[in-house]
Amino acid sequence: AREVVLETELPTEEALLRLRFRPPASLRQFHPDVVWSTGFRLGGCQAPQAVHYHDIGSFVPIHPATVRQRLKSLREPRDLQRAELLIYNSRTMRDAVHSRDPAAATRPYVVIHNGLDLSIFASVPERERSTSRADGSVRIMLPQSDAPHKRNWLAADILAHLRSRGDADRDVRLTVVGRGEYADLRTNLARHGLEQFVDFTGYVPRAEIASLYASHDVVLMTGLAESFGNPIVEAHAAGRPVVTAPFPVARELAGPLLHIAEHGDADSLSRSLEHALAIRHHEEYGAAPAWANRFDAGPAATRIRQALARLSEDHKPQCLQTGAS
Repeated sequence: AREVVLETELPTEEALLRLRFRPPASLRQFHPDVVWSTGFRLGGCQAPQAVHYHDIGSFVPIHPATVRQRLKSLREPRDLQRAELLIYNSRTMRDAVHSRDPAAATRPYVVIHNGLDLSIFASVPERERSTSRADGSVRIMLPQSDAPHKRNWLAADILAHLRSRGDADRDVRLTVVGRGEYADLRTNLARHGLEQFVDFTGYVPRAEIASLYASHDVVLMTGLAESFGNPIVEAHAAGRPVVTAPFPVARELAGPLLHIAEHGDADSLSRSLEHALAIRHHEEYGAAPAWANRFDAGPAATRIRQALARLSEDHKPQCLQTGAS
């Protein structure tokens, strides 16, 4: 039977060093046929390795220039050339890697889109799926982490635009989902005097996220770079339109409920959001959950297992020489 090591610890330099020089007993007691790691290659292992890349910020300058980012930029070129298989979670991710390091294009690779657990969306009661409100109120969901490249502060400008363009008594509210302080967004909300129209949920368990999507009219993403963009798929699974800035992977996914703004500024995003709200009951929206199911976790996991099995078979002679099972 094949054995696969899943490196589940956060891929920090410290974690990698611990795995290499002080591996846990559970790791020392067997010899894997193949190793699957996330973001970094694990040194000190004789088995062939597949490195799974899903952070576009490692290859596109969107993250702050921290010490960790500098260390990653030094390590990544070596990992890209030493890994036996590169797994990208989108063609956009692949293109970013190959643009930054053209030599990586000569390495074996496969593109496997993110696999998500979408079963929770099918279990949402039908009564929670309606967004027709007698009072004409609008609920916008911002499911983004508190990171600078997400540009969360833009949501305050968009909220101000929508409230100023609607009727005087139009009720438009924003729900921010995720851990963090969201200091930039809170500052901009205060500047507009809109703090009372925003709800910060903090972390929401996966089991509850489907109902949260279903209770909103539209999903908003304000960042300029994503390696995949899970909320695009999740919004479709919930039958909700999603508005994004014009980042490449949005065009790659191109779901039926996706509205890509012409530009990444607040005015363009606001116009796209208003358009999405105006046509949100269009008949093609019924096809959205079926489209989302293309990214179900099961098929994605199968594709990864198949890629790892092929990697193991391709390197079987080498594994036997080094004593791996």
